[in-house]
Amino acid sequence: YGYPYPVNTYWTNTPLAKGAAVNDSLMLWSTTNQSYYSFGKTRSGWGAATNVILAPGQGFWFRSSITQQWSEVKPYTWP
Repeated sequence: YGYPYPVNTYWTNTPLAKGAAVNDSLMLWSTTNQSYYSFGKTRSGWGAATNVILAPGQGFWFRSSITQQWSEVKPYTWP
């Protein structure tokens, strides 16, 4: 996936993250380390993923145990 708007946004502000089930996970590619970072949702929430900012053009993997439809509201008023 990728965030569908050309702005930075915190992962945990997305409806996809908010609707995630316990044990779902987010995976991001690190160009610095050339490896994936994985963050899992627990009963306590997203843990370290609360600091993850999705940048324009950045892709990610999302593994979920439930079926979800992801719908985002445009985070700005123009155009």
